[in-house]
Amino acid sequence: PYSWEKSNVNQFLVDILETMLGKKTKDSWFLGCIYVTKESDSQEVAEILDGQQRLTTLQIIFNELILSQYYDETVIIEQGFLDSINNIKDCLYYKKVGKRHPRFSTDPLTDILLKKYLAGSVHVNCYSTYKKFQKKFEEDLSKTISESKSHKTLYDNINTVRNFLRNKLINPKNYKQYPVLESYDVTERLEFYTNTILYRLWLINIPLVQENISVELFESLNNRGKPLSMIDKFQFKSLTKGFGKDEEIKKNWGKVFKLMDKLHSSAINISFIASDEDLIKLYFESKFGEEIAKEDYLIKFENDCLDNYNSLDGFFTDIFRISEFFIDISNAETSSFIKGFEPTNKNKKAKAITRVLLSFLNVYKNPIRLVFRLLTKY
Repeated sequence: PYSWEKSNVNQFLVDILETMLGKKTKDSWFLGCIYVTKESDSQEVAEILDGQQRLTTLQIIFNELILSQYYDETVIIEQGFLDSINNIKDCLYYKKVGKRHPRFSTDPLTDILLKKYLAGSVHVNCYSTYKKFQKKFEEDLSKTISESKSHKTLYDNINTVRNFLRNKLINPKNYKQYPVLESYDVTERLEFYTNTILYRLWLINIPLVQENISVELFESLNNRGKPLSMIDKFQFKSLTKGFGKDEEIKKNWGKVFKLMDKLHSSAINISFIASDEDLIKLYFESKFGEEIAKEDYLIKFENDCLDNYNSLDGFFTDIFRISEFFIDISNAETSSFIKGFEPTNKNKKAKAITRVLLSFLNVYKNPIRLVFRLLTKY
């Protein structure tokens, strides 16, 4: 899921500004490699293997640059910036049957909201329509950000970009850090900033043939401090195993990410599952009854869960069951599991579960592993 923090986005914006002002050692700035894959050369759409965080962030920056002409109704925008905006739109959208469609999709958790944000922006054409769009988008978002970490990330980063453009390019609070900005008017600052992205930043797009990719490539990739996670590697391995059920596997991983996103949201505070990796580690430790070295998790996953499609399906079923259980019990008032103890069977069920727990404690020292094992087994 989209996970760049505000500090990553802010640094990205500053890097663009410093490239624009010539503070970098060279006139251009390399954004790194984007790794993509296609099943065949004739496939029209490529899938992103590495580069999602940068591409998603660039979409936000582009879109906010388009909207920036409506931030302040007193600002008069001149033709130079409007020409740059048309070039931005060509980067963000393609036309089909007279309609604009986003060129990129991001992860399933963020994509629906990102598409809504981009689609809603298309109809903004003045200060009043911008204010209506902003209010509606924030109202829709407020319903989900407490339940979704990736939605909150998107929301925070849109605001980070918006505040940066306001405070650095439209109405700078002071020019001490970048005094040269004072010599430009608002339109020039926006136009130069936009053209810096369009013409002075560059990246390398590396297409890879699906069957020739190795997980070692993934382990070597690192995007500004965001190395690919254990889950990314699991997902990659399961999709390149050759089970012939890619769409089904993608759908299951989509559900895994959705459940994990909910587990990590502000509405649910499960302290011992602070990250995706915690969930996976606890799952395998509960399965094998012992601690596992970090480098061995991928081996365990391959040996235990990728023997055949049924074993992978069993892995998904276990992860769904565990995640759904913790999401359920996080709210005692609505939990179907907790309600099952009320009113008459409470003592009997408590005694029965205590006996099961005691029997497992003879084998498992870590109680969290014990709970995981109970959930997968019973």
